[in-house]
This record gives sequence, C-alpha cells and structure tokens, in this order.
Amino acid sequence: MAKDVASQSSVRSMKVVRIWPVELAVADRHAEVYHALKKAGRALSQVDMMLAAMARQLQATLLTTDQDFQALPGIQSENWLAG
Repeated sequence: MAKDVASQSSVRSMKVVRIWPVELAVADRHAEVYHALKKAGRALSQVDMMLAAMARQLQATLLTTDQDFQALPGIQSENWLAG
C-alpha cells in the first residue's frame, strides 16, 4: 500500500515538474558565471545563474527587473518596466 501511495505521488509530481535539457555549452557558461560571482564575492540563485548562462551563450538580452545581473560582464540586461 505504501509503495502505491509513493508511486502515485511521483506520478503527480511529474505532471508539474518540467525537466529541460541543457546543452554542454550552456553548462560551460554556467560554470563561468558561478566562478565569476564567487570571485567577486557575489551570489545569485541557481535559476538566475542558469538564465545568465543561457543569455551569455545565446548572446541574448535578458529582460528583468533584477539588477543583480549587472554584476556579470557580458550579460546584456534591460528593464522594460522602469519608467
């Protein structure tokens, strides 16, 4: 019975969890971002570091209200909500 409950819980969880593949190049950029922040004594969440890594790899502009990304050279960011 307990095994069935655990199995059902896992199935429910997989309906709301999305697993996105990450290219090796983006993982490399993530490592660069992590080490740059560590060297500067700064920290970002794992999600923000991954967004920065994707933006750096794709040479994309990151649309955000978060000014923490300004600490990362090579990351273009814009705040379209600022007046």
